[in-house]
Amino acid sequence: MNLSMLIEETSRLKNGLGLEGELIGVSYRDVPDASLDEKGAPCGALLSAHGGKAVTLGRGNCTCAGGIAHLGLEDRPSSKKTMKMLVEGEKLWVNLTAANRSFLDTRWKKAPPPTEIGDYVNIVPVQALT
Repeated sequence: MNLSMLIEETSRLKNGLGLEGELIGVSYRDVPDASLDEKGAPCGALLSAHGGKAVTLGRGNCTCAGGIAHLGLEDRPSSKKTMKMLVEGEKLWVNLTAANRSFLDTRWKKAPPPTEIGDYVNIVPVQALT
């Protein structure tokens, strides 16, 4: 399937399902597609792309230790300070025990983040791929 067919099919899917916002494409590259001047987290990047703005994240501009690990650009956070922030600040888990368990259980082993694919993750609206 070529790019124009992909865009046409995703447009048909979006309209057929009555979806609002843009459908999102994610690619890993060794060179960033967009400026790295803006700092952000993967969650915010997904929302930005859904709103029509392309975002590139890498080690230097990703502000979320957990997010960058889930993108596969760095190892999972292991410092107590980072884990505490993910529990108390981000409220991703109820306590440190649950946070540590989530990284040790089979979900992380069965569906590990992609690694060594590229140094940057480009998160873009599909319609912008032209």
